[in-house]
Amino acid sequence: MIGEGINRNKLKYIAVFFMIVDHIGYFFIPITSTIGFACRLFGRITAPIMCYFLAEGYIYTSDKKKYGLRLLVFSLISQIAFYFATFKVGKEFQLNMIFNLFFSFLVLLSYDKIKNRFLKWLCILLLICACNFCDWGITPPLYILLFYIFRNDKKKQILSFCIISVFMIVKNMIWCMLNNQVWFIRLFDYGVFLAIPILCQYNREKGSNSKFNKWFFYILYPLQFFVFGIIKRIFF
Repeated sequence: MIGEGINRNKLKYIAVFFMIVDHIGYFFIPITSTIGFACRLFGRITAPIMCYFLAEGYIYTSDKKKYGLRLLVFSLISQIAFYFATFKVGKEFQLNMIFNLFFSFLVLLSYDKIKNRFLKWLCILLLICACNFCDWGITPPLYILLFYIFRNDKKKQILSFCIISVFMIVKNMIWCMLNNQVWFIRLFDYGVFLAIPILCQYNREKGSNSKFNKWFFYILYPLQFFVFGIIKRIFF
């Protein structure tokens, strides 16, 4: 998905904007309303961008150990804020999205470094299964692995992305039907396809190398959960 016009930093801010939109809809606006549905629909843009970033980050990082450690540390920090904002009595415990990205990073590491084919795919399978306990489930590691494998072929990246997305949408609808929920509410998942034209504009340029750009997302991700959690408890 290579094009012209949008560097890495701009993509990051686009992802952050739609993440905030998505979480406003999730926490404060009923999904059955037009605005609530629109928030969730456009909010689906964020995850594909984050997944693409991870595949790109893995390729270009000069220190994979430091990159993975950073994901692990911020996933642990974010879990406190995530739990604070999403806790409900009777709700199953779930890990946040950065944990999902961390496990996905280990998927790439396994694919890249383990020479024994059986052991390689066993580790990948187990790590993908671990993502089932995270926000967004097994979709991100599948996106990320195929983004990485097809990194030099944008047509195969797009095709694999579409196949995984359709699988994810159908899976979510079936889950709703099995749990006596209204399946067509999950139509907002089709919003992931809105990420394709945005990612096609990515020019593989980094943009400004300031510390603010480097750490902005890592700080904002847990911070917004704390803010939304406080607002929810005070006003809702």
